[in-house]
Amino acid sequence: MQNKIVPFIATTGITVFCGALAFCLITGCNSEDYEPLQNATLTITPQVVEIKTNQTVEFMASGGILYNWSVSNQATRWAIFSAYSGEKIRYTSIKAPNSGRHLEVLTCTSTIGGTSTNSSGLNISAEAYIWHIK
Repeated sequence: MQNKIVPFIATTGITVFCGALAFCLITGCNSEDYEPLQNATLTITPQVVEIKTNQTVEFMASGGILYNWSVSNQATRWAIFSAYSGEKIRYTSIKAPNSGRHLEVLTCTSTIGGTSTNSSGLNISAEAYIWHIK
């Protein structure tokens, strides 16, 4: 028998809680017997912000386990990140648009479940929209 860590919604087995997600250690069971977290949702708070030069906004992700962050125009450097991984990041604007507004899309990704020997897990992502204003 091989042990597998399988993400699912169930009331049996040995359950270990990690944030809002539950994982169950299954011994010798077929993972197809359990409902995977196919409907898992990753959320970023806040979802839409307006920001001026030198202002900072803290973004928080929930619904995943390990979080990785990226922004749509990394090459143009509209902001400085406090980190590129973790549940919370601080985003500080370092420039303003010449006129009007400029949109940056902040993306957070997370992988739920899977193991190095079983599967790659379920990849989920969410976006937040950051409007740079004068």
